[in-house]
Amino acid sequence: MALIFDTNTLSAFADGDPDLRSAIAVENELALPSVVLGEYLFGIRQSRYRPR
Repeated sequence: MALIFDTNTLSAFADGDPDLRSAIAVENELALPSVVLGEYLFGIRQSRYRPR
């Protein structure tokens, strides 16, 4: 069974959330829906922190 990321989970992963990293370490398969990736990239483009 795959762990399916939503946009908030992807953001937490990108931020290095240690609890999330521990949780996914035991998973055999991760899934990232294209809609989630699109939302994430759109959010980065709109962010005032984009240069970081």
